[in-house]
Parts: sequence; structure tokens; C-alpha cells
Amino acid sequence: MADKSIHYLRKLTPSCCGLSTENSEKVAVENPGVETVGLRIYGRITDVKKETGTYGPYIRFNGEFEAVNQVTSDKYRSTQLIVPPVAEQLLSDLASDLSAGSSVQFALDLLILENKSQKGGWKFKYGVKSLLAPKAKDALTQLGESLESPQIADQTGKKKK
Repeated sequence: MADKSIHYLRKLTPSCCGLSTENSEKVAVENPGVETVGLRIYGRITDVKKETGTYGPYIRFNGEFEAVNQVTSDKYRSTQLIVPPVAEQLLSDLASDLSAGSSVQFALDLLILENKSQKGGWKFKYGVKSLLAPKAKDALTQLGESLESPQIADQTGKKKK
């Protein structure tokens, strides 16, 4: 039985969440033509950093993130997120209008797909499916919306009209 505890990581990446290239390839080969959800990733982006590493340029998203491995049900949390290019493009587009103190919420499924077009190399590719209509909000707008209610109870518990 899989451990249902939350794993806190320095950064979230597919491989840190148990979705290595070898595991992904195995899933794609065993399920040809099927979109398999590998990770469900959701959170709040507060900052975007373009960086360069061993494999070239990438984007590091900062904020609050959680990923759930859909095969093992393990949960992972971090304040940094690095995703494959297909998901990176979606998230960078969502976060393109961030200003100081604002954030954008998102939820997506990272899909494992069979890669029929590539000869040699990996037999899978990643896909992405957005699960929410994301909204960028600053902290004060979020607080104000949480205070708004069509009916507010007074101290006696009776609802005011």
C-alpha cells in the first residue's frame, strides 16, 4: 500500500514526484494510444524565473505547489516548480501578467502519451490538460472576496438581510 503522507521537496519536478523517464516510457508502451494521467499538479504561482541548466533554458515557477502521482497516490509539496516544456508554456502564459503581490492559481494534469512519431529515443511524450479556468488576483482582492457574502450572520446567529 502506498504511503499517503505528504513529501516536502526543495522543488517539484516530474522525476522528483516518481515520474522518471523510464517509468513514463513503461506506462506509454503498456497503454498505447491512451492518455494516462501521470501527475496532477496544482497551486499558486507568485513569481517566474528564467534559468539555464545542464539541459538548456527552463523556467522555475515560485509559489505554493502540490503534485499527486496518479499511479502511486503519493503527494508532494514545494515552493518551486519545474515542468516539461509543454506545461511550462501553459503556465508561463498564465503568469505573464503577474505583478508584485499578485498570484495566479492553476490546476493541470500532466499526461503520458505514446510517441509514435519519434524514431529512436523515448517512446513517450508529455501532454497537458488544464483543469481550471485560472484567475490572477492580488492578495487584497482575495481577502476582500473572502469577506463578501450575500448574507452575513450577526452575533446571535440570525441572518441579516
